[in-house]
Amino acid sequence: MTYIENVFLCIASPLLIATLCMGKRQRKFFLFCLAGMGACLLSAYINTFFAALYRADTFTTTTEIAPVVEEVMKFLPLLFYLLIFEPKREQIKNTAVVIALSFATFENVC
Repeated sequence: MTYIENVFLCIASPLLIATLCMGKRQRKFFLFCLAGMGACLLSAYINTFFAALYRADTFTTTTEIAPVVEEVMKFLPLLFYLLIFEPKREQIKNTAVVIALSFATFENVC
């Protein structure tokens, strides 16, 4: 297990326990936090894959590959939520913010 996976488990475990202890209204918040952090973890793997596939140097990877992959990975949990649950307009904004903030928080921690 690599360093980023250990950090993910250390942060996600208390959030998962808190998710189980909270009511229905707060449960969505914690699940979207986990989705944002999971998207960040997956984007790290996908960035590495594309960098190796295209034999890109560090500069090319950080300026061309990583931004696209990260934004798409942030959008996927939100798209899933939109297509499956069909939320109201005010819920969409809150969900997008929580996913983006948890993604950025996990990215900065690692």
